[in-house]
Amino acid sequence: MEHLAQLAFEHMMLIQFGGEDDIDPDYSLKLVEELATVLPAFTEEEQDALAAIAGRVRNRINAPADEFGYQPGLLTSADEREFIDAIISKKAFEEGYFFA
Repeated sequence: MEHLAQLAFEHMMLIQFGGEDDIDPDYSLKLVEELATVLPAFTEEEQDALAAIAGRVRNRINAPADEFGYQPGLLTSADEREFIDAIISKKAFEEGYFFA
């Protein structure tokens, strides 16, 4: 389940935050609409697995800079952080989250 959750998380981030060079905007919108219907149908186990992945990502972006001064959090937007937190808190699985 963990590997599927990791793939799902990475694809969700791409769908939500990928630029035009990464993903076609029209296709991205279609996928967001699909996510809005699929996420509320996740089982508790699926939600927990995705929330665990998002929690690890949040820990990584909140970590202090490494010995080279690199800190992933500096490259993470407020919208991305909000989305990650919504997965962790499971708000992202509520009906209407994507269109609120």
